[in-house]
Amino acid sequence: MDELEINRLLDTLKDTFVFVMKKIDLDSSDLVKKSKFTFKDETINISMGDYADYVDKGRKKGRMPPVNDIVKWMQDKGISAPSGSTLEQVAWAIAKSISKKGIKPKPFLDKLHEEVTDITLRYMYAQLNKELTQTFKNK
Repeated sequence: MDELEINRLLDTLKDTFVFVMKKIDLDSSDLVKKSKFTFKDETINISMGDYADYVDKGRKKGRMPPVNDIVKWMQDKGISAPSGSTLEQVAWAIAKSISKKGIKPKPFLDKLHEEVTDITLRYMYAQLNKELTQTFKNK
């Protein structure tokens, strides 16, 4: 596969990723915005935010998540604290709520893997068919 074909495949996979994420209402999330698709050593790699597992599997109630991570998330989203409160206080309240209630899972990794595998296989079959057709035409 040449570089142009690889880039087309990666674009198709990115579109599929957005489609899968849209199905579960996550198409505007940082998981989509910060995702990167690369091809190296015959392997397709998809990198997403560090919290992809928490979105996919949820988080059980129990321990509080790091308040600093929530502060950073609030800053990234442009969320400000109400007057009389600091970001840290609001983030602490969010972390406390997560520790009491947990976070409901939004499974997407298995579906994404299934869709990406399906598209990759169809693409590879099409490329193989194209090459075989060219080979037999030239003989």
